[in-house]
Amino acid sequence: ALWFGWPRSGRVGGQAAASAPSSRLLIVPFENLTGDARYDNVGRIAADRIALRVARLGSIDVVPSTTVMLAFRDTGAGREQRVAQLTSVTHAGRIMSGSVVLRADSVVLQAQVTDVASGRTVLTMEPSSAPAADPVAAIDAIADRLLGALGRQKNLKALSSAFRAPTYAAYEAFATGFQKFARDNDNAGSRVFFARAIEIDSTYVQAYFLLARQYINAGEFDRADSLVHRIERLPIEFTAGERAFVDNYRAELRGDFEARLQSAQQLVALDSAGVPLWLIGEVAVEMLKPGVALPALVAAESTFAMIGGGATRNQITKLAEARHEAGEFASEWQTMSSRAADFGDNDRVRGRMIGAAAGLRAPARADSLAQLVLDARPDPRGSRVLAVALGAMEFRAHGDSTTAQRLLTRTSAWLAAHPERAPSPLRMYAETVVRLSNGELDSAATTLARLVRQTPRIDLAGLLAIAELARGNRERAAIVADSLGALRRKWLFGEHTYWRAAIHGALGDRELAVQLLAQAHLEGQPMQTWHFTEELRALHGFAPFEAMIRPAP
Repeated sequence: ALWFGWPRSGRVGGQAAASAPSSRLLIVPFENLTGDARYDNVGRIAADRIALRVARLGSIDVVPSTTVMLAFRDTGAGREQRVAQLTSVTHAGRIMSGSVVLRADSVVLQAQVTDVASGRTVLTMEPSSAPAADPVAAIDAIADRLLGALGRQKNLKALSSAFRAPTYAAYEAFATGFQKFARDNDNAGSRVFFARAIEIDSTYVQAYFLLARQYINAGEFDRADSLVHRIERLPIEFTAGERAFVDNYRAELRGDFEARLQSAQQLVALDSAGVPLWLIGEVAVEMLKPGVALPALVAAESTFAMIGGGATRNQITKLAEARHEAGEFASEWQTMSSRAADFGDNDRVRGRMIGAAAGLRAPARADSLAQLVLDARPDPRGSRVLAVALGAMEFRAHGDSTTAQRLLTRTSAWLAAHPERAPSPLRMYAETVVRLSNGELDSAATTLARLVRQTPRIDLAGLLAIAELARGNRERAAIVADSLGALRRKWLFGEHTYWRAAIHGALGDRELAVQLLAQAHLEGQPMQTWHFTEELRALHGFAPFEAMIRPAP
């Protein structure tokens, strides 16, 4: 999971584009609602002090406080009229306003920022109180949260703004963590900064969510679940956006695709920033709903491009997946080829393009790409051979078994010519996929048995069962399927059910296999790879399976 974006300005015919909204901030004196004229100065001091601090520390274009004070000396016009006139004259795009109320012997300041064009409240600051005799602490607290919110909007616009404003120090820690996570793909390195942001501001809900995201991405689901529980117990009233994010994370931890999609759509209705759009695109691809995924991913494309690094690569890849599901193979090819420079590893791009070539029925393109990928360089992780093998499976899924076999034979020959003395588990897995897909059953089963002993993973046990079944060992495959059915533990997300389906399909019980696949999806298994994966090959051509993997329009 990833996201991002900044406002862009454009010039048309040498003049600023008329549609570009102003980001200039007008801070007007807070309205005195105490009923006591002695507190009129509190509102004026608040506007002046906040404007000066934002201008000094926030790198935000602010209407000078002197201009505001001069305008508000005109007592001949009402407050709303003066604000409207000042907004027009200063070309402000946003207005910060607030109120001052009394509570016992304290003053309470409340503030919000409104977008001039839409009239929508885009930021709401937590109320802040201080002794009535000295309200400066309350004013500074409002200024601090405004700085945090404005910094987030300026530099992390892809993130939803439907969250409460953080303190400025918490925002700075959060921003560092976000860059490490989104741009640098440094999930582990980002954690300390998100944790630091929470330590500084215990109500910074967005920081909790990003820390939970790191746990989910690392498969540490207990920690993620615990952190979401902690969010739910915070002694605050959630914003609508914060509640929708809680719902989204809860749905993800349940493996509930429909609820994930609904909560992501609620987020976009509140704020169509890059991250909420990405969340729609991601889950819709996993549900085989390219008609839902594509508009969201296309809308997020320009903002993700601004971040660069891992964020951009993930967005490009997901957009290509959505176009493949939609049958837009030429667009898929163009998406990857035009953005190849964003990928440090061009073999990842070329591997994806082999899949697009399958949809385009362009075997010559695939052969050229495979030749580029399978050069003499070492491949200790097996990523390049796996990319070609997956492309070959796409050709087979699109009905071109001749090209698929040619690609697999070439890849197998490359492996034989470039052995690893001490292959890593990743390299061994890639070799297994190639050899199993190429019908080299003994070699595949031997390597898989070694892998299962080293890493007792469900997918490896399932692949080994399918390899043994292909060698004629039906009893062994049935035993594995039964043992998978007996698994009862948290955070499986239907993986055990998926592999039961794959084994039963290979055993010939295709009706049961399709039923189990439907159950696996309900339990949390994504569907976007089902049309080509080797383990479901026995179901190809079976009408109920073909209907299941047919993307929704």
